[in-house]
Amino acid sequence: MINTVDSSERFLVARVFANLFRSISANWVVLLLFSAMLSFVSTAFSALSLNEVVSYAAFPDADLPPTSAGRTTYFADPYALFKAPLYWVGLVGNLLSSSFAVTGLMAGCLAYGTAARPEIGTLFGAGARNAVRVLGQTLIWLLALAIAFISVVSLLVFGFAAIIGPLGEPTMNMIVACLPVSIFIVAVALSAIWGVSTQAMVAEDIGVFASFARSRKLTRGLRLQLAFAYTIFFALCALMLFAQRGFSTTLWVELLDKQFVGVMMLRFAITTASLLFMSSFTIALYREVRLVDQGDAAVGLADVFS
Repeated sequence: MINTVDSSERFLVARVFANLFRSISANWVVLLLFSAMLSFVSTAFSALSLNEVVSYAAFPDADLPPTSAGRTTYFADPYALFKAPLYWVGLVGNLLSSSFAVTGLMAGCLAYGTAARPEIGTLFGAGARNAVRVLGQTLIWLLALAIAFISVVSLLVFGFAAIIGPLGEPTMNMIVACLPVSIFIVAVALSAIWGVSTQAMVAEDIGVFASFARSRKLTRGLRLQLAFAYTIFFALCALMLFAQRGFSTTLWVELLDKQFVGVMMLRFAITTASLLFMSSFTIALYREVRLVDQGDAAVGLADVFS
């Protein structure tokens, strides 16, 4: 059980990870079953869209070794996927099922530290209430990320131009090399401000815009700690993504072409674990912020199950 303490508590990343594992172990059967069920649905939608990718992909240099740097994957018709309805059905279905799964699992993780015991029906109810709202949040996130990223790139380009004059190819290559780092920094910075918005929406049953305002309030004074926590989180997510897709797009698409069922089974297992990890981590982070801000990491969270 989580004890209620006063708001003088310090933010501890170690406690976040401790609560992550405790929230899973407290109700692991229900959480794992729900995650597996929704992961199966998500994987089915992914298979639908990825099958379209494999159908339209071409390998002009298939005689080269699989790890060769010269191998490329391209689409004979660059607009083929835009004209493939099944690809978009699979993509939208995957997004909806993932949003459904994450919010349902968040509701289940919120039961830790309360007298409530989540049931599958409760998790499905939480997912149904919040899935569309999470998609709305995601669109706002992506828009903010795009605006911030464009601003950073503009600063880099104009900054280098002001310092060294007209930009040559070496300088442009250096700027391009900095883009992944820029995306990462922007994502961490936004997460330090809005990083508990989805959790607040699920736990406190508030709207999309209200959840962003709530997150800004809760994270005030804790943003450096949150940035550190999210840096660890994004690094772990990147490892999961690479485990799911691999470092080589060409090799990944060819594996789908030759061993589709095996790749999708691996994707199902990794997706199940990823959904459970992401949901429990974000709820543990929300608990920590509530604990530091208000001293009530558990108080009021049982309302999800009322």
